[in-house]
Amino acid sequence: MPYLVMSDNPQLFFLYFSMSPLSISNSTFTSSEKNMLCDLKGLSIHQQVEFQVLQTPDDVAIIFQHEKLTYRELNQKANQLAHYLRKLGVKPEVLVGVCVERSPLMVIALLGILKAGGAYIPLDPTYPKDHLAFAIDDTQLPILLTQQHLQASIPEHHAQTIYIDNDWQTIAQQ
Repeated sequence: MPYLVMSDNPQLFFLYFSMSPLSISNSTFTSSEKNMLCDLKGLSIHQQVEFQVLQTPDDVAIIFQHEKLTYRELNQKANQLAHYLRKLGVKPEVLVGVCVERSPLMVIALLGILKAGGAYIPLDPTYPKDHLAFAIDDTQLPILLTQQHLQASIPEHHAQTIYIDNDWQTIAQQ
């Protein structure tokens, strides 16, 4: 199932599915389980992660540098963020900016936004400030998720800023 891999090279970030249709058909799954697994391609990524939590909650979902998260941990953190975002008004058709470095926090942010029903606008923190300012103004983001150490690289804006790293203790209470 999905195995999220991020390397030290910021250009490498990919999703690896460890169960091919051939391995599903040759496995010990029941026929209904096989049908459900084959139907996963119709699910969104956050639904696929939730399904994987039911199957193998303690398997590693993300490896980044020396950090590992299991599917259970990834899903729990994404759920906490989703509940927090819902309290802030995120629902379908609400855009949330994501300006974080490639890390497990990025995956948690994207999954949390999707679970809340929102849509994310990716904002690369290495882009020039005027490019970020245009994207933020053009999309009229009500919320921006970022990291505290990136504060200086983000232009002035009217969105509510959530520092996903520093505010995590508040987010985790959800």
